Amino acid sequence: MQQLLKSRFGLTSPLSFWIMTVGLGLLLLVTLPTLIMSAIADSVYYWWEWLGFAWQAVAVLAGVVVVLAIAIAGLLTLTGGWEEFLDWGMTKWDRFRDRRAAVTTRFRLVRQRLGGGDQKESAKDGFMLTMAPRQFVPARPPRKITFDDDRHITMIAGSRAGKGRSLIIPNLAHWQGSAIIYDPSGENYAATAKYRRDVLGQRVVLLDPFGVTGDPSDHWNPMAEVDFDNDPNAIDKCHMLAESLHSDQSADPYWMHAPRKMLAMLIAYVGTRALPEHMNLGQVRDLLMTSDLGALWVALSRNDAFGGLIRRFGESNENRHEEELASTMEIARTAMKWLDSGVMSEFTRTSTFSMRELKEGKLSLYLVLPAGMGDTYKAWLRLLFNAAFEAMQDLSIDKPEHATLFFMDEFPLLGRMDRIKRAAGEAAKFGVKLFICAQDITQLKEHYGDAWETFVANSGLLIMFANNDLESQRYLSARLGKEHYQKYTRTKSAQSNSTTSSWEMRDVARPDQVEKQVSRQAGDAFFFVSGMKPMRLPRANYDQWDMLAMPNEATTSQPVVATKDRRAAVAAE
Repeated sequence: MQQLLKSRFGLTSPLSFWIMTVGLGLLLLVTLPTLIMSAIADSVYYWWEWLGFAWQAVAVLAGVVVVLAIAIAGLLTLTGGWEEFLDWGMTKWDRFRDRRAAVTTRFRLVRQRLGGGDQKESAKDGFMLTMAPRQFVPARPPRKITFDDDRHITMIAGSRAGKGRSLIIPNLAHWQGSAIIYDPSGENYAATAKYRRDVLGQRVVLLDPFGVTGDPSDHWNPMAEVDFDNDPNAIDKCHMLAESLHSDQSADPYWMHAPRKMLAMLIAYVGTRALPEHMNLGQVRDLLMTSDLGALWVALSRNDAFGGLIRRFGESNENRHEEELASTMEIARTAMKWLDSGVMSEFTRTSTFSMRELKEGKLSLYLVLPAGMGDTYKAWLRLLFNAAFEAMQDLSIDKPEHATLFFMDEFPLLGRMDRIKRAAGEAAKFGVKLFICAQDITQLKEHYGDAWETFVANSGLLIMFANNDLESQRYLSARLGKEHYQKYTRTKSAQSNSTTSSWEMRDVARPDQVEKQVSRQAGDAFFFVSGMKPMRLPRANYDQWDMLAMPNEATTSQPVVATKDRRAAVAAE
């Protein structure tokens, strides 16, 4: 019956709600003046009589509207539609307030714009921003606020600001597709590996060469990703591996490209000549360290693979200037010095998985290194991410239903990654979503110069909080834009006082203000969604919302830590 009345009479339509609102307003505005004007209408003054008649006509029209409003109110009571009316009215009010603000802070509007209303299915996909708390009028349960877009994500947040607790781990618990995660301390693996395996049905692969987590580690041989016999793009993948090994920039491009070509040709030579058990980067390093370079060039000149490319390279080196060749070899050796570690040399001999699994199925790949060793082994990390990116571009594998999320924490510490930068704009069509994390803008500028904004330009979402450096604060302030405000000027003199006003422009928030608004202690973050007004929302910590609870465990619908204690908990993190 309730649904019939709603559908038949349109009781939950905006028109009905406007009649309700106008009727209630007129009831209050007309009742008292009507009584007064009725008395005035009996006055001996002729013009008052006409005014009284006019007011009575208005009162009659208002009465009709009020009667309609009362009728609709009664039907809303019968059909249980008051919640929708209250939601409509409060949303109108919030939108009115939001139009006057430069930054959205009201969860009622955020739920509608990014939460997909309150349908459970809407929260399954997309990148999770935060949790909307319980809504009381009308009653709505807490829900995830997600942003479903095929573009990338960039996050700039200071050190120890709670990135993992409020964004990385929540999204590892939420993301349905494959993921490759750089996890410097192993905390993300410890928190989410079991959940992704048991609840999300993922195969979990751990690359932990130094045993940070204490769990058994898988192994990975970069050269095993290349099919040297059958892949028509094999030589391009050799160059990809070489670029990953040597990423240093030079004022003279020759000293950047020559060592890369040397590495690529030696990788191709080992891949086409070595036995399977010897086909690894350790063999490439051994060739670089040989003292008999003449014999090496002769060996290369006898290899006709890839249309004679290796042979011609070997022949060209036989007559190269000795000092020039020695410098090239030394740069290439330096690029391979991370294999001096016996642990890493042994770790890269064999593979227990393939990067193709990221695109073929559900795979969660965790990359763990001890604190402070990221710079030493950044070539290994670049190899992993570039190889994963290359595998995602394999057109022989169907594009997955869910994109593969690249969690690139401490992204600037990986060094310059030209392949990722060049393809950032096209990666999405292969099912790749980059989640790039940096501590400040200066880190990005160090490796990419003014081109650092390429990553932001190709991102559908920018997240910023706990920015303590002035460069990032200035950028955030500029990103928020400017707003109009009315400036009053008061002039005093012996004869008179005067006040004048004018409209001027000012920053929505100065650099010093944004520092306080989204500090670590405040617990908020700015979210810039492409095409939408900036939002400042509380961050949702995974442990306070019980996000990693197993299906058979009791879960709570409210934060574990009360709202008033949230900021204290973040500050104590």
